[in-house]
Amino acid sequence: MKFLSFKNMRIIVKTFIAPVVAMLAMALLGWLSYSSLQQQTVAIDNIYNVVFKKSCLSKQISEKAILINSSLYKTVVWVAMSNDTSRIQKIVNNIEADSLEIMVLLETFDKEFELNDEETKLIAEINEKILVYKNAVKDAVEMAQIDADASIAYVCTAEIEFDVAQALLEKLNKLEAEIGQENFIVSMKNADFAKDVLVKAISIALLILTIISIFIARIISKPVQNLTVTMRELAEGNNEIEIPALDHGDEIGEMASAVQVFKENAIKVERMNAEQKEAEQKEKEKSEYINSTVEKFMVSMAKIVDGIDASVEEMQS
Repeated sequence: MKFLSFKNMRIIVKTFIAPVVAMLAMALLGWLSYSSLQQQTVAIDNIYNVVFKKSCLSKQISEKAILINSSLYKTVVWVAMSNDTSRIQKIVNNIEADSLEIMVLLETFDKEFELNDEETKLIAEINEKILVYKNAVKDAVEMAQIDADASIAYVCTAEIEFDVAQALLEKLNKLEAEIGQENFIVSMKNADFAKDVLVKAISIALLILTIISIFIARIISKPVQNLTVTMRELAEGNNEIEIPALDHGDEIGEMASAVQVFKENAIKVERMNAEQKEAEQKEKEKSEYINSTVEKFMVSMAKIVDGIDASVEEMQS
């Protein structure tokens, strides 16, 4: 697995590691930021498309109910004083139509929106009270045709049912306002979270980039410095020094191999110089030995010649 070692990577690969890791970190944190922004978008869409529409629908129902109830007394009085049965029937039909419209609007909540338990319970109670109120109004109108004084009791019953329905509608409006506020708070929290994540993403990416850059710089520069020291030692004649980074598989390892070749050549040259000096020394010693031997021979010959000369002279005398 030598090729997987970090020191065996090419320098160009090592220099790409820092920005790549930083970009991956930024991508991850950017994705978190994007997810938060998506949640914020969903929350904003929910505020506009759900909470706002439900609030408007709730207010519309309240206004419709108030409109029906506001004309109740006038309608009962008019019916009590009129003998126009077709007109009376038309009024009754209008009351039923308006009440039915309120009930249809209430059904819209269940069909178009996803309601929580509290909303579902309130809608059911309001629907029930509107139905009771509609029947009470109808009874009051019918009684007004028979006995105007007796119809007042039915009107009071209708008023009581309306007050209960109105209280429930106000409770629904308040609940929808609270839900809207909660969604707005969630949206703002998501916005703050997205901003924090973005700032942290940039900070962390810069920190990672700095740390990895320093780490890689040390990994690259230290072997180069060691090789520089080694080459200086070799230049000064220290051929015993060990060559560092020979096990690296990158450009530094190639430089170390070149320095190793330089060292081996220097050792060869040193050995050749030593051999040459040794040969010269032997040649010098040989020459000195020959000269000494010749000199000794000459001295011996001179002594022999001198002895011969002395013997000749004695013989002649």
